[in-house]
Amino acid sequence: MKKAVGLFCFSSVMLAGLAPSVLAEELVPSVGKSDASINLIENNEPTGPVDPTDPGKPIDPTNPVDPGDNGGKETGNKGPLSLDVAPALFNFGEQKMYSTTHTYQGVNAGDVENQYLQVTDNRDAGTHGWVVNVKQESYLKTVDNYVLEGATINVPKGEARNSLNNPSADIDAKLDSYAVAINTADQPVLASKMSNLSGKGTSTSMWKAADVSLTIPAGVAKAGNYTSTVVWTLTAEVTQ
Repeated sequence: MKKAVGLFCFSSVMLAGLAPSVLAEELVPSVGKSDASINLIENNEPTGPVDPTDPGKPIDPTNPVDPGDNGGKETGNKGPLSLDVAPALFNFGEQKMYSTTHTYQGVNAGDVENQYLQVTDNRDAGTHGWVVNVKQESYLKTVDNYVLEGATINVPKGEARNSLNNPSADIDAKLDSYAVAINTADQPVLASKMSNLSGKGTSTSMWKAADVSLTIPAGVAKAGNYTSTVVWTLTAEVTQ
């Protein structure tokens, strides 16, 4: 009986000593490696219109956004930094004229309630800053070149949003939008400052079309049909 007990104990010790070594060999990882590469090039394709109330919302290819629904039109500009959409029309209808300074509210052409700008920035990750300026090409004038000298088109401050903001339907406080009395000198209407490190992806600024107005100074009104061209210019901001 003593020998049996001794053999039993010895056998148990031998098995316990072998177990960790066998398990260690089984757990040694077997490794393989694969290469990965990509060559990124500048994105100079035009960006289509997005929903100005939620620029981060995915676009349904079977039902694309029509900028005309919000008073805009596509520019067709190419990237990587592009002004994609601008207001199609500022319509003030047929109005009575006054010898004193008078302001006329905008007329919603085709029941369009809103107007908006859309900017896309697909430049390098470390490149920031852009500004949209606006001006009248010339003051409103007739075909006979009579000019409403000093007449300004007044655009309210827009609601600025960005596709990378979370949520993208919220107002983006890092974007700057401005109310502008549009004359013949460039003035900023929407901007993303370099120091804010914002404005990448797609940004929009939207306002009510009925809140746009035209102010004609005293002493210049004369009966006639007047037209002008409003020019929106996007440039990269080069200073802080």
